[in-house]
Amino acid sequence: MNTLYAGAGIIGLLVLVFFWADNNGYDRCVADVNEETSRLVEQAREEEQAKQERANEIAKRQYDEVVAINMRLDTDLKRLQHRESRRHLPKDSKAGCQGTSGAELSREDAEFLTREAARADRLRTALKACYDYADSLQN
Repeated sequence: MNTLYAGAGIIGLLVLVFFWADNNGYDRCVADVNEETSRLVEQAREEEQAKQERANEIAKRQYDEVVAINMRLDTDLKRLQHRESRRHLPKDSKAGCQGTSGAELSREDAEFLTREAARADRLRTALKACYDYADSLQN
């Protein structure tokens, strides 16, 4: 009978050790997973911040370039205010070929072309910013 109690006690002890060891292993595994997850989240956060800083630099550079373009446009438009307005061409335009060079353009035509050039510069700046941003994401 003592042997039976001793065997049952040993089996019970082994079961307790098994469950304790298994639970301890599970806790260790969960702790390892949590630690690795925290490390990866921190790494992702640092990468995100670096990418956002690059995006902010690109946006600031684009903004500065657009401000410079707009300032040049304002200056050019002020200079063009002193030009003559549109001239009516004679019926035979080949005979009086005045106003055909860029320096002789009417105020309205020169302003139109100046605004279009500024618009093209702004679009070129925006496209460059898009390319820079896409390139920064690949690195």
